[in-house]
Amino acid sequence: MTDIFTPEKRSEVMRAIKSKGTGIELSLFATAKEFWPVCRYRKHFKIHGIRCDLWFPSRKLAVFVDGDFWHGREFETKKAKYQEYWVAKIAGNMARDIRQTALLEGKGVRVMRIWGGDIAKDTGLLRAKLGEVVGKRSDM
Repeated sequence: MTDIFTPEKRSEVMRAIKSKGTGIELSLFATAKEFWPVCRYRKHFKIHGIRCDLWFPSRKLAVFVDGDFWHGREFETKKAKYQEYWVAKIAGNMARDIRQTALLEGKGVRVMRIWGGDIAKDTGLLRAKLGEVVGKRSDM
């Protein structure tokens, strides 16, 4: 499949993609805020050299929101559509995710990885997952 953009335009488009402050990330933070009275957290915290989206120190929980494209959701079925560069890039991201999760778990950190697409569809699912691990207030 040929790219519809010139290399210069593709570079411009890719530079414009934000890594912080995305709509999905804002949904994550808004949901996490509901748990603030029960459990404190930090945004974009670096733990053992790995930056997570949310860090709950009292629960030793690192939360990562993985973008569906960038982290390879349904990668095996979709990779035939991608150029070689993207196949290598996404495969590398997936391998890094596995290494980082193993490293953190080896140091006693619990890791929660959530697909960005799942948050976009249903923040209730995110609330339930966080509630299981972080704890619940009686009025939630």
